[in-house]
Amino acid sequence: MPAGPVTLAAIAHEGARKPYRPVQHTIDYGDRISNAPGAISPRTRAALGETGHHAAPVATPAVSVEQVLSYVVRATAGTVSSPSDLRRVVDDSILAHLPQGTRDRVAHVDVEPALSDGTWFVRVRVPLR
Repeated sequence: MPAGPVTLAAIAHEGARKPYRPVQHTIDYGDRISNAPGAISPRTRAALGETGHHAAPVATPAVSVEQVLSYVVRATAGTVSSPSDLRRVVDDSILAHLPQGTRDRVAHVDVEPALSDGTWFVRVRVPLR
């Protein structure tokens, strides 16, 4: 339904009032994308004397990053009665289904019992390349 003359007059009247706060103009950031990796504000770039070209990051051998995959294992009563049974379940149900490249790089498997019987938390740690 189109707006009538009374509605348009009310909008024009409201728009003619001064705003509650002064108009704020946005700062020109050029072609910078604020959430891009390594983005630097123009003010910081000028202070550092940078030209805008970034060198490739240098790998630091003292830093290692691991991916942690988390699983919850639930077994019916009597299915897992020993640590070797639990190991078999983890091998058959989790590790066997990891992609080949990931399976070869598994660094550690943490298994801890949950609060309810027959339930375990399994975390598989894999170093990132």
